[in-house]
Amino acid sequence: MIYGSSAGVVGEYRTGHGEQITINNFTLEAPDAAALRAALAKDVAACRTFTLKTSTSPVYGSYVTKNAPTAISSGDLVGALTTEFYLAKNHKKFNNANQYIYAVTGRAFVIVTHNPSPVGNDVKGRDFSQASETASKQLVKLKAAFAS
Repeated sequence: MIYGSSAGVVGEYRTGHGEQITINNFTLEAPDAAALRAALAKDVAACRTFTLKTSTSPVYGSYVTKNAPTAISSGDLVGALTTEFYLAKNHKKFNNANQYIYAVTGRAFVIVTHNPSPVGNDVKGRDFSQASETASKQLVKLKAAFAS
């Protein structure tokens, strides 16, 4: 079971590049990275592609695990993926991407969401270095907070 947010939500914006990082922290009833990993894998497999209905037109999405990290420093990686969003059902009109990293340390569970810059070399979110670094730093902070 996941309890509510333990340390709040932090948003960091990279002005001029359109990037955003959001950090969500949760407290686990008991540390169980294996159960979280299995639940995430099941969820991703069930929803490999999906449609979001918006007020103007639908947006089509898909989960991509290409280039996702398999480990993270400072904690236990639960999972990592990129969500790609398209304006056409055939996935030809790319719109944007979001990266997600799920990790735990003890009873602390962190989800880092990174929206890569819409311009530049990584618009489809294949470079996880910034999201991984952010997750690692947050896990260190949470580990210290839980220790005190």
